[in-house]
Amino acid sequence: MTTLTNKVAIITGGIGGIGRGIVRHFLDLGAKVAVVDIVDQKDGEFSVGEMADRSQAIYLQKDIAIPENADPIIDSTVEHFGALHALINNAHASRQAPVMETTQEMWDLSLGTGMYATINLMRAAYPELKKVQGPSSTLPQVLH
Repeated sequence: MTTLTNKVAIITGGIGGIGRGIVRHFLDLGAKVAVVDIVDQKDGEFSVGEMADRSQAIYLQKDIAIPENADPIIDSTVEHFGALHALINNAHASRQAPVMETTQEMWDLSLGTGMYATINLMRAAYPELKKVQGPSSTLPQVLH
């Protein structure tokens, strides 16, 4: 069986749905997890607390659509757990409408929480991921 003991992962959109399932699976495999979502701090901490204690999982309330939030997500995770081994870009928000009825706001939401957030978090995480991959690795373990 695969083990992630002593590995640290950031999982965006980890409070509900697929993200929550990913968080639970990583915890079951022994990983330490920083759960990132936009749910308010109290509810997020409660939800994460149902899955694990603070030594195994923390909640970070951050809007990943805001580029300036990428570095604090990485910094908080490394400060709490001491390293970063994986980044799971799960979060994404969108509003569905026929293409001719979509607005700029709808596109901004989708791209901001999807592609742009993924790129911003990957860039911010790269130096920490590179540290745990060793000098011979050219591509750290960035999962999307």
